[in-house]
Amino acid sequence: MRINNRMFVCLTALAVGITAFGLLRGLDRRARRAAIPAQDLSCGPVIALTFDDGPNARHTPQLLDVLYETQTPATFFVVGDQIDGQERLLREIADSGHEIGSHTNTHVKLTQITEGQARVEMEAVASKIRQTLDGYEPRFVRPPYGEYPQWMEEAPDLELALWTMDSGDWLHPNADLIVERVLSLAKDGDVVVLHDDNPATVEAVARIIPALKEKGFRFATLRQMEQAGYTVTR
Repeated sequence: MRINNRMFVCLTALAVGITAFGLLRGLDRRARRAAIPAQDLSCGPVIALTFDDGPNARHTPQLLDVLYETQTPATFFVVGDQIDGQERLLREIADSGHEIGSHTNTHVKLTQITEGQARVEMEAVASKIRQTLDGYEPRFVRPPYGEYPQWMEEAPDLELALWTMDSGDWLHPNADLIVERVLSLAKDGDVVVLHDDNPATVEAVARIIPALKEKGFRFATLRQMEQAGYTVTR
């Protein structure tokens, strides 16, 4: 029994080591990629894919692979607590040409805290982004759950970026359902909210992008979409 236990420990350690080695090799490989260029938005319908709640150590890298292989820019609304320990992954998102926005520091419901507490939340995640990305300033704020108090809508220093289409991946993490919903509802100027914390979303996005491209859609970050004349904020 003692031998079996030792063997189990050794095999477990070996598996963990192999997994970690694979992840590090993946990071090094992705770090050598060039940034995804902005697409020509002058013709055809335009759509923005946005991802909340990351960076996620397991699924965000998979999603970045899909976006790179399809040369699709996107916007990531990150949570400050998720950045801790994932600074390299956050840099990878930015280096890949994607936009980064604020999704608060602890994913708190902003309607349940004071204005002072809310500003601390937003400054905390913005500070982590600046420190990790050499001064990168997140422009857009996405309130968790899409809920925010009136003062935020009226604050001149805040640009609230919600969405026009909910993919439903948080409620039904099923790739078939996500794909069906997005493809059936997609229209010019849509901002789609997804979440980079489950495998169903990764699979769905890998199917959604080529299907929408076949329909003539162009993809953009929120900043790129705004520069093309679309409204992306409240």
